[in-house]
Amino acid sequence: MNKAHIFIVNRLQELKTLQLEQAEALFKLSSSSIYRYTHEINEQLPKDKYIIIHDLNVVSNLHYEDYLAFVKQLTFQNYSPSQLERFQYLLVVSFFNKTINLSKIYDKLGLSLSTKKKDRKQFSDYLNAIDLTLKPIPGKGVRIEGNEFQLRARVSHILARLIEVNSEGLLYQRQANNPIEREIFHACFNPIFTRHTDAIQHLLSFLPAQDLFISYPSKKYLISFVCLSHYRISLGKVIDVPLHSPLEISQYQFSQNSIENSHFNLVLCGQDFKQVEPIKLDALLADIVKKLVDDVEQNIITTFHKKESLCTEAYSFLYRCILRNLCSFDFFDDKLLLAKEEYINLFHVIARHIKAFESTYLPLKETQLATLTLIFRQHIIKNKLAGRNRKKIIIVTNSAKEKTNFFIELLKQVVEIDVLASIHINELDLLTDVEFDYLITFSNRISAILYQRKYNILKLNYFIRDQDIQHLLQHGFSDNARRKLLASDFAKQLQQLDDDQIEDYLTANYPDYFL
Repeated sequence: MNKAHIFIVNRLQELKTLQLEQAEALFKLSSSSIYRYTHEINEQLPKDKYIIIHDLNVVSNLHYEDYLAFVKQLTFQNYSPSQLERFQYLLVVSFFNKTINLSKIYDKLGLSLSTKKKDRKQFSDYLNAIDLTLKPIPGKGVRIEGNEFQLRARVSHILARLIEVNSEGLLYQRQANNPIEREIFHACFNPIFTRHTDAIQHLLSFLPAQDLFISYPSKKYLISFVCLSHYRISLGKVIDVPLHSPLEISQYQFSQNSIENSHFNLVLCGQDFKQVEPIKLDALLADIVKKLVDDVEQNIITTFHKKESLCTEAYSFLYRCILRNLCSFDFFDDKLLLAKEEYINLFHVIARHIKAFESTYLPLKETQLATLTLIFRQHIIKNKLAGRNRKKIIIVTNSAKEKTNFFIELLKQVVEIDVLASIHINELDLLTDVEFDYLITFSNRISAILYQRKYNILKLNYFIRDQDIQHLLQHGFSDNARRKLLASDFAKQLQQLDDDQIEDYLTANYPDYFL
């Protein structure tokens, strides 16, 4: 077993059923590998919980409790940690020991000496990337030296994913930890989390006193960082290099040591906040964000009528990306990549126009671009105006007027349209000199005739289904959900009317909103 097996079980307990093609994309495995992995997983599951592949579908009746039971029964006898997991374990163990013996550690994990030899060079590269080095200590083993802040920040990032914390600040192990993660947790629990409860309580009282309210993942990260800092300071290991940041950072008095305090504020201001964010305005970053918003707007249908709120949210996110990069951490959510697939066009528009930010500060990861995509998509939804992308259509049908009118009302419920006319198949001469976007019919016979005559046509089901809606959206129609009126324009229009004219005006000009 490895992390891939765990990932498959986790996603299948959530999704239940996947087409094999979808599973290949999600798990990044070939179909033959998926067959092999599910067979290996089934060997660890009760028979009534087997994953079945049938008719090119991967089917599961697993629940979250089954996923937890699957992970908990894994041991080093049937679980092989990835190279990254091994490096994280070595880093955490070295954090709490003056020296470590790599041969003994690999033997404890049931790993061969050849694996240790292969890892040695790449572990050094892993450390060098965060300004740390692996120093041999003759007769004792090796020791990790280098940037004290990066060491704390990286270990905090590792530990925060493995712990849970209750409202009183008491910490306990995450239930879904795999064998190597359980080892990491036990390696650090007694040295820091049980001995530095005062530091935790100081943090939990400090935050609300400053009107700072952070998300749960941020709470875990900050607790880990503060406990690790107290532990290292107690050993005389202090941060002695002044902080250099491309952005101004809010300053709170948490630590008496000025350098320690500035690094704490860097970590603090990179977190996710529920209410007021301690973010400083930077003119260069603000200009880059405004240009990004303008460029994206030029490449989509929607106009951002309330552009300031989008700029503020995008600025906040990118500000935190910069600070987190200095701390070498982020909150990874693999489900964010689904946003890329769902809004692939918007994702690529943003990716093209984020270059100024990336050349000035740092390249963004796919998950960060996906988050930015969701921010923009949220504001696109907020700025959808009634009538902004109204398609002009003509219904071609031989049906009775009542049947046609019902179809038109169904259509208006899902997309924005102007119905110019409803005509019979024998009245196509009426289309001469009429400007329209599409002819729409719900008849196979009529659609065949119209296709033959090269008209711009869409054939739908009479009782409109989900696939019809998707078909319309793919052809540039705008969905009718949560459309808004621009308050300033609407108010000006009403001010020009007498009281007895308002009702007629509303029902005539906004029949989809007023009766």
